[in-house]
Amino acid sequence: MKDQSVSLTTDLWTSSTMMPYITVTAHYLTDTWEMQAKVLVTCLMPECHTAANIAQKLTDVIREWGLTVVFCVVHDNASSMNLAMTLCEEVEEDLGCTGHTLQLAIKKGLDLPEVAKTIDAARRVVSHFRHSSIATCALKTRQDQLHVKANKLQNDCPTRWNSTFTMLERLNQQRIPVQAVLEDEKVTKPSAKKKCQIKPSQWEVITQLLPVLSPLAKATTIMCAELHVGLSFIYPVILNLLMNEGPDAPLRDDVNDTTATRSFKTTVRGQLRNRFKLDTDDYDLAGSLSIIACILDPTFKDLHFLPEDTRLQVRRRLIPLLQGEELDQPADAAEGTDVDSETEEAPPPPVAVAKKTRLESDYDELFGPHYASTKAPTVNYTCDEELEEYLQIARIPTTSSPLKWWARHEKQFPRLAKLAKTYLAVPATIQESLGFAPNELVFGHTVRGPLKVLKDKLMAADVTPDTNVLDFVNKLKGRLEKACSLAREWLKASQTDMKRRHDKVAVKRIFKAGGGVSP
Repeated sequence: MKDQSVSLTTDLWTSSTMMPYITVTAHYLTDTWEMQAKVLVTCLMPECHTAANIAQKLTDVIREWGLTVVFCVVHDNASSMNLAMTLCEEVEEDLGCTGHTLQLAIKKGLDLPEVAKTIDAARRVVSHFRHSSIATCALKTRQDQLHVKANKLQNDCPTRWNSTFTMLERLNQQRIPVQAVLEDEKVTKPSAKKKCQIKPSQWEVITQLLPVLSPLAKATTIMCAELHVGLSFIYPVILNLLMNEGPDAPLRDDVNDTTATRSFKTTVRGQLRNRFKLDTDDYDLAGSLSIIACILDPTFKDLHFLPEDTRLQVRRRLIPLLQGEELDQPADAAEGTDVDSETEEAPPPPVAVAKKTRLESDYDELFGPHYASTKAPTVNYTCDEELEEYLQIARIPTTSSPLKWWARHEKQFPRLAKLAKTYLAVPATIQESLGFAPNELVFGHTVRGPLKVLKDKLMAADVTPDTNVLDFVNKLKGRLEKACSLAREWLKASQTDMKRRHDKVAVKRIFKAGGGVSP
């Protein structure tokens, strides 16, 4: 790890005892093209979290571990962290956490007044059933009577916006039995019925928001999980969401949209374009880390999601990077390898012609029909112009692994392979295992500072009475339980993946009494 290109993720967080910590994790690809992630340090950081102190701490960690090439640092979008990256001389590049960026963009839409009121009304209904055993039993009875699938209502967690989508989706599925229970005076008191009332206009907002939120939820899940090389996913997903003009395009305005739905789409479109710098004139999109990673990923190397002139700019930007690479290839690598002699990785054989796996369908929806998971024909070629020949080879399906492809073609494209090993090792997000930042796990919500609390109080549209202490405790308990439950699920999946990686290289050892132990 010391003598190769490494990318880092870093996060500042506070424990339940209000002790400040910093965590730094190293990410890199092995010689066999396997992704590795090693926690370098989790330690106290009692100093003020200024840009200078963060940069110094990061520099100390890098030097302590003797890392000679730190290519990129992935971090949250705090202004102090952004400034720290410019001050740290040990870091070549830096990247804001994509999961956090996507969360901020969509949260802006969910915070719109009409949308927020609808979500609050949905939360009150779900909370009523989650805290009333009588209402829950009545709901189960109504589900059986109406032959509706007996799914439980799900509450959302403020730290994960896609849990809000799950809550709305489940509530919409159970709309008829839920309304039947709320209308039953034997089960629901008049005060509770009034509190849990959802207006017809709000039901309409929920119905229209669900097809909009669904692909955004899939994008969040895929880019924030260890399912694929993350960096090359960013712009294919975002640009397909923004540019898709088909009838099922999630962010395209529709004549039947309510005012709230149209405002949500407009806000999210603007936020995505702004936060991913699509409308910034002085931003070099063609030379950005994410776009270079795309052309180095055999899935997206044709850059179909970009205009033709931008594709040419990307290729021109890649040439100097290839010329700057020092080759250390064996003699047989220069002879090239015929693609026909290798076994291309093919997607799993379909059970039926008209069916696709759920993962394939989700990928096709996110990346567009051009990247549909179909087997492309093999191309015969000779290795003269490395980049041109690489681009002529048929791309691989979105469900295939680009790392396995590069493991087979490393000798054939040595310069590109060296770049790919650097760029494809950069994660898209800082939180892959649990899906939460440590401080969010502790508090169950995004912690607000004093100025944020004061701003929210002054900018409030209407003044509501103080929350009842019992209601507040009950809601807080539910949020914490949901956060812990989701964290356990993410941790279990991460542990399974880490065990799989460990078992590949594990060696069986036998110890005998009195035997020596080597240092």
